[in-house]
Amino acid sequence: MEKFHAELQATVSALFRRYPELYGFTVQDFEGRLVLAHVGVDPFVGEGVSERVRGEVAETLLEFIDERPEALELLRDRTFARVLH
Repeated sequence: MEKFHAELQATVSALFRRYPELYGFTVQDFEGRLVLAHVGVDPFVGEGVSERVRGEVAETLLEFIDERPEALELLRDRTFARVLH
């Protein structure tokens, strides 16, 4: 389980490094399925960049789940933030 958490942390950290405009994102359960409920992106980057970042977050999480099906339960109802205040 420790290895899994380290892999998840590395994946999320890579997203934040790749996209400095990404503030955070939330994964929630909706009718038994995981959904990307919220993606916080700097509003000054424009809608095109925001959409690209949202797509990359979704694609990265889908790849992570495909490689590790156990990720479904551990991602459910989690928020990932660049900085906690």
